Amino acid sequence: MFSENGIIAKAREAANKTNEAIINEQTQMNDVTAAMENMLNGVGGSTAPEEPDTPGVLEVGSTVTYNPSGTYNWQAKYCSSTKAETTDDVTLNSSTGEDFNISSWKVLSIDEQAGTVELVPSAPTTGEVYLGQAQGYNNAVKLLNDACSSLYGNSEKGITARSINIEDIEKYMTDIALTEAHNYVNSNSNTKYGNQVSRAYTSSKNYPAIYAQEKLAVINGTSNGDAGLDLSKQDAFVERTEGTNGTITTATSIQPYQTYWYKDETFMATAFKDYTKQDSSTANYYNLIMPSGTSTTYWVASRCIGPLSSVCGFYVRHIRSGAVGATSMSTSGDIINDDWRALFPVITLNSSLIEGDASTGFSVK
Repeated sequence: MFSENGIIAKAREAANKTNEAIINEQTQMNDVTAAMENMLNGVGGSTAPEEPDTPGVLEVGSTVTYNPSGTYNWQAKYCSSTKAETTDDVTLNSSTGEDFNISSWKVLSIDEQAGTVELVPSAPTTGEVYLGQAQGYNNAVKLLNDACSSLYGNSEKGITARSINIEDIEKYMTDIALTEAHNYVNSNSNTKYGNQVSRAYTSSKNYPAIYAQEKLAVINGTSNGDAGLDLSKQDAFVERTEGTNGTITTATSIQPYQTYWYKDETFMATAFKDYTKQDSSTANYYNLIMPSGTSTTYWVASRCIGPLSSVCGFYVRHIRSGAVGATSMSTSGDIINDDWRALFPVITLNSSLIEGDASTGFSVK
C-alpha cells in the first residue's frame, strides 16, 4: 500500500497529472482568448503589418544630419534660350564646403506604413541656378528635379531626391488658406485661378514648346483637356533647335487657363497647418517650408500661366522673401525674363537608415 508502486503513491501521481492537465488546458485557453482579442483589435496575426524600424523619438520637425556628395551639369541649352552651349554650362556640387552642400535636414513627414521618411533642408542652398526665356519655362521642372536627384540622392542606399513643387506647398496649407489662394483673380485679364481666359490671343500668340504638351493647353481652338502634362511633371528635355530657341511661333491663336496664384509673405506666415509633437505640443509647417521666414527664397519645380490683358505670361514657380509667386520666363509677345534662385530638395529614405535619438542627435547611416 505504501510502497513506490503502491495504491497511495499511484493515487498521488494521478492527482498531480490531473492538476497539470488542468493548468495546461487553462494556459492554452488563455492563449487562444488573447489571440482572438488581438485579431479583433487589429493587433498581431499573420496578416498584420510589421512595425517599421523607425527610431522611437524621431518626429516631424526633428533635425537629421545627412551629408550628400553629388554633382550635376546645369546645361545652358536647357536652362536658357540665349546662353552659349557648353561654355555657359555650370557644374553644381553638393560635397561638404561647396555652394550646394546641405548637411542639416528636417523631417517633413513619416510614413509608418511604408517605413519611409521625407526630409527637407534646414535652409535653401547658398548656391543659385539660372532659368530664363522660353527654355527656362520648357525645362525648369526636369532641370530642378534632375539636379536635386543627382546632388542629394544616393542610389546605393536607396535615397531619392527631387525638388519641392507647388503641390508640396499646397499639401501643408490649411483648407481655408488654400481656398483663398485658389480664389486668386488676375486683375490684368480678370481671370480667376483655374478658369480659361475669356478671349483668345490672336496677335500675341507665341508659346514655349512644352505648353503644347500640357493639360488644358488650347492652341488654334483645340484643347488637350486632361490629356497632357501636369504643371509639375516633365518626361524629357525640350531641345533648343536652331531659330526657335524653344518658342513656337506658328500658332494662329492660344487661349490658356489661369494656373498662377500669388500670396504675399504676411498671408503665408499663417497659411500652414500645425502638427502635433510627441510631447503633445504643436509646431507649424511654415517653419519647415519657409525655414528662413520672410528671407526664404528658392525655385519651385512647377510651371504656371498668367493670362494678362494683351499677352500671356509663362512662369516658373518660386518662393521669394516668404511669398508664393512665380518668375516670368517669357510671354506670348516674346518678352523675355530670367532669374537666379536657390534649390530646395525633398529627399525620401527608408527609416532604418536613420540612427540616433533626440538627445544625441539623428543622422543618416
